Amino acid sequence: MFGLFKKPKPKLTITPEDKEWVETNLIWLGETFGFERVKQTPFYLPTTDYFPYTNLKDKEQFEKLFCQLCDIVEVKRDDILVAFFDEDKLQWTVGDGKYTAGTFEVIKKDNWKYKISILKENLTDIERLVSVLVHELAHVKLLGGNYVNSNDTDMEGLTDLACLYFGFGVFLANGNSRTYGGGDWSRVGYLHDEIIAYSNAALCKVSGKDYLEFLEWFNNNTKVSFEKNSKYLNELGTTKLNKDELLRIEKFYDLGKSIQTGFENKEYESVLKYCSQLIALEPKESEHWNSAGYANLMLGDFAEANRVLNKAIELAPFWGIPFSNRAFCKIQFGDLDGAYTDINTALELGDDNSYTWLNLGVYHLAKGEYDEALKNLLKAFELD
Repeated sequence: MFGLFKKPKPKLTITPEDKEWVETNLIWLGETFGFERVKQTPFYLPTTDYFPYTNLKDKEQFEKLFCQLCDIVEVKRDDILVAFFDEDKLQWTVGDGKYTAGTFEVIKKDNWKYKISILKENLTDIERLVSVLVHELAHVKLLGGNYVNSNDTDMEGLTDLACLYFGFGVFLANGNSRTYGGGDWSRVGYLHDEIIAYSNAALCKVSGKDYLEFLEWFNNNTKVSFEKNSKYLNELGTTKLNKDELLRIEKFYDLGKSIQTGFENKEYESVLKYCSQLIALEPKESEHWNSAGYANLMLGDFAEANRVLNKAIELAPFWGIPFSNRAFCKIQFGDLDGAYTDINTALELGDDNSYTWLNLGVYHLAKGEYDEALKNLLKAFELD
């Protein structure tokens, strides 16, 4: 009576600002890579059923694990050079920790595109090793795939969130704060425990599975928070990741995949059809307008391509790719001055895109400046 025995409402353990960040970026991950994998396997577990390895210092066992993780994250094993280091030979500091557990870099060596370096001591702790490897592989996925920029302020946090999305929420949660190297405290990841706990609860909710099925696998870092946030989502459901939004994300992802397939198969008419549907779904997304512009460009309709690319630039004036695409159109019109302006703008916004250097080479070809053309075409080849 008088509400004395009323069951209290479940409460979040995360701030509204962090909740917004998590949900916004999970939506982006769903739009980009789909949520089907999350529904199938929200969490890989540190068991021999998932990872049947007994000695990861053994090269063959390590290679099997690494190939397994590459397959899960969907990156090419053959693109990655793996190296190992001793802590006392690499005095770097990352995140909040004292030690460097692993590093990632883009390289151009033989057939390798990326290099991942791992602290040797990780080989004795499979939970920590998997956490580190998946974080570096998420760099390959996001940075190597140009989904994020290395200069983005929350690039590392988004990389950790991608690790959770790919099913490694238990590993990152349990490995986030641990004793290491003679009792000193260190940190594996860049997201703090409450963000990890809420992210895991949200992904479990998206999968449609009972959170109690996984609760026992979390250690004290995030177990209580994971349970509280799961109860909140199940009982109150106050989240952007609601049923209608998940259906929209699924449609968004399917259309994006159809566009990618259309480009791969050079079916540009079908690309335009799917782009128009995506634009109707999300009219303020510059990427869809840019894709439509590029498809028109490949069909030789440069006037329509130019019109559509103008819209892409209007929506995202600090994204270089539409400027580079529009420059190619202007070269076809004979507007070389306008093309050069667009190319310079694209380079100012990011000079690491091979396509922009290619278009600069094409510009110099159109002007009959063959030495400059060759120099810039070689620069494009060097980048990609």
